[in-house]
Amino acid sequence: MTAADLQQRVDELLPAIAARAEQCERDRRVPDETIKALVEAGLTRAFQPARFGGSELHPLAFFEAISRIGEVCASTAWVASILSVHSWQLAMFSRATQSEVWGDDPATLISSSYAPTGTIEVVDGGYRVSGRWNFSSGAEHARWVFLGGIVPDGPTTWGGLPDIRTFLLPRNDYLIDDVWHTAGLSGTGSQDIVVDGAFVPEHRTLPFAQLITGDWAGRADATAPLFHVPFAAIFVNCLAAPAIGNASGALDRAIERSKAKVSTARPGRDPLDPWLRKILAEGVADIAAIPPQRRHDLNGMMAAATAGEKVELEQRARYRWNAARGACISADLLDGLFNAGGGRGIYLSSPDQRAFRDGRVMAVHAYTHREKAADVYSRVALGYSVKDYLL
Repeated sequence: MTAADLQQRVDELLPAIAARAEQCERDRRVPDETIKALVEAGLTRAFQPARFGGSELHPLAFFEAISRIGEVCASTAWVASILSVHSWQLAMFSRATQSEVWGDDPATLISSSYAPTGTIEVVDGGYRVSGRWNFSSGAEHARWVFLGGIVPDGPTTWGGLPDIRTFLLPRNDYLIDDVWHTAGLSGTGSQDIVVDGAFVPEHRTLPFAQLITGDWAGRADATAPLFHVPFAAIFVNCLAAPAIGNASGALDRAIERSKAKVSTARPGRDPLDPWLRKILAEGVADIAAIPPQRRHDLNGMMAAATAGEKVELEQRARYRWNAARGACISADLLDGLFNAGGGRGIYLSSPDQRAFRDGRVMAVHAYTHREKAADVYSRVALGYSVKDYLL
């Protein structure tokens, strides 16, 4: 599948995804038929290794497709983006581990919750995992899950940080607790994952330190440049792309409504408030500035990976900050559109109130939070000693 193929297939699915947006929010999960359609379109395998039937597409093509979905349903875009990017991370595990997940069904999906909130016990041959993890988006559509955890008394790793790892568990080893009742992104089904003493063998773990040092288990097989770009830069774009599309869709709808009002207004009467025109003008400029920045960053990191060049921490932090800022600018635009939208915008039947709520929620994620991302970048750029696995 080429980038053009993916774009065409996603565009063909947009009307159906838009028609199911209210259902998605009402059911608090992406409809099964939508996930099925996205899988069949190849979206969820865009980052999957070719040896398991994946496309290994350029990140730019994938994130542009995700933003297009975000224009009509942010929750669907969010889940599709996260479930798809996990195929990219699984490529960093051993080939044998990848075969455990994809051997019987290459379309198998993985959800996640990376915050190390559970308890990890070292046992013979691996680890005993227990606890509760929050915010596992699309968990009900997945047959495996990535969970974060800290290995107790493990060796200090890169930068003296503790041994934080991703633990890979099959669906039989965990429960999904239905807790997802939220103000925004209601359709993502980001439920809690509960584990009670599941055994995870060593080969189904991935130390975060290896994402910085580059010595992960699957490196010998994952020769495509796609798998050698910075972890954090891929993941923050995975979250920013739905936010950017969400704001772009809301802006387009606001412009079309405003044009209709102007065309039907009585002669001599201006139907629009002047501050709305200002918001629309600034919004067009702000949204138009985001794709070139994303294109520059993704092309830059892919060029470095192709050349086998190391991406220094300052540039990693900048990639993270640029993507997070795109999500925050998108939320700011939605704030302005909602404030100027008048009473009709507050009805639950309006897609704009949903876009506003979804945009606010996406902007408070740890990766896209404006102050957090800006602080990380500024500290690295100004020469502070910063050791952070999320770089």
